Amino acid sequence: MALRAVLFDAFGTIIHPEPGWEGLRDECLAVVHGTWTGRRVPFREFLAAYEAARAEQHAALDANLREFDFAARFRAALVRCGVPLAEAEPWGPVASERYHRFQQALVHAYDQPLKVLPDLKAAGYRLGLVSNYNHGGVLRDALSRLGLLSSFDAVVVSGEVGVLKPHPRIFLAATDALGVAPSEAVMVGNDLDADVRGARAAGLRAVWTPYPRVAPAPVHADADAVVERLSDLPAVLRRFG
Repeated sequence: MALRAVLFDAFGTIIHPEPGWEGLRDECLAVVHGTWTGRRVPFREFLAAYEAARAEQHAALDANLREFDFAARFRAALVRCGVPLAEAEPWGPVASERYHRFQQALVHAYDQPLKVLPDLKAAGYRLGLVSNYNHGGVLRDALSRLGLLSSFDAVVVSGEVGVLKPHPRIFLAATDALGVAPSEAVMVGNDLDADVRGARAAGLRAVWTPYPRVAPAPVHADADAVVERLSDLPAVLRRFG
């Protein structure tokens, strides 16, 4: 079946955090902690409690691949610090919003997507973004700031669908939004499990874009194609028909 739509992963494919996110986690959590105005909770105690709550959520990630509840994570961290649940409950969404807004400022374009996306649109492809990200508003705001949002006919994020890639439901939500069959779409992403194997299991073709980009591009049996850079993508898609 002819290819009609191209889906892109976000982080590591068309955008990335710069500087890297992991080195700024404590700084971000200090900003989040500063929004708490209730009874005193020392930051180091909060940080340890947050890490415990985070680990608990990750350990509970099951075959259903349900998206993480960040508001519940921050609420649980305060409760671990001795704050009554009734006081911690309203702060959870506030903390989650501040956490993700901190990340928004770190997002930069990666691998010159503004040179590729318009060409794909001009070639007649429907474009979608499929991202494992909890806060759709933050991601859309970051894409808008970078001039990328208008290129996409659909933006599908795990925080709104409720499941993480490689669950097939998030890919099918994107193909439904674009009005194409899975067999008419290809997923482009850097994560072999989430983007490549997940997309193929949902009936899409898949192009692997290693992050950071490497040359020469490695061959991988699970991918229909591998590209060294996004600028190679139009030629690869033409071969798909």
